[in-house]
Amino acid sequence: MKYFFIVCLSFCSLFLANGSTKAAEKVNIKFEEMKIPLTINQLSKLETYKTDSTELIDWFKKNGFIKFFELSKFLDFPVFKEDGLNRQVLRSWVGRKILSELSKTIIVQNDKDGVEVFNTIEQLLEYKKEVSTLDIIKALPSNEILLDFDN
Repeated sequence: MKYFFIVCLSFCSLFLANGSTKAAEKVNIKFEEMKIPLTINQLSKLETYKTDSTELIDWFKKNGFIKFFELSKFLDFPVFKEDGLNRQVLRSWVGRKILSELSKTIIVQNDKDGVEVFNTIEQLLEYKKEVSTLDIIKALPSNEILLDFDN
């Protein structure tokens, strides 16, 4: 009975630990002093919505925000590559400055210094040759992320 209890607690702790490091599902985009809530899936397919005809999309087009729909193209562009020099720069003083600026745009709750962003980039570079901003957003262990493009 004692072993059964230990096994049950182990499984419970495993599920609770996985729930706390779950990747973000919701992204709030701060753009032109507006906050636009999107899911990660919607964010990655933002360019395809450009041809849709809904009230919100028509409003974006009429008010000159058509470039907003091209955002997914820029987010999908690789910004970090898995080569020795790129990782050395990322870990250097200059890399910390880059991450500091990046953490002003990609805002994760309780991460003021960009540590979560840095750790996520490091983990992604372990198994991917190129890492895009969208890859980073998808892998960040936070329930909600704010992309502040007014910054």
